[in-house]
Amino acid sequence: MRPITMQGQDRKSLVFKFLVIAAISMLLPEVALCADLNSMVTKIFSWVKTALVAIGTLIIIAVGIYFLKNLERWKEIFVQCVGIIAATLLIMNADTISQWAFQS
Repeated sequence: MRPITMQGQDRKSLVFKFLVIAAISMLLPEVALCADLNSMVTKIFSWVKTALVAIGTLIIIAVGIYFLKNLERWKEIFVQCVGIIAATLLIMNADTISQWAFQS
């Protein structure tokens, strides 16, 4: 009888699940100590903003390298970059946008 081993896809899904659980468990103690919903949302937004700054920097570097390697497709890359920047700005300013939308 052969021993049961993990295949590539099973291992990847297990690693992904572990990373998701680790990220949630690191965020939960900070969120659990919040006094009310407003402070919880504020803490989550501040955590997401700091994470997005690092991720955004990596994305900009990667897109720059991709752009240099594919100069003939600069229009497609430009449109995608504008979309990424717009989505990032919307996510980073989600609390301000939601306050403006619901107070009007």
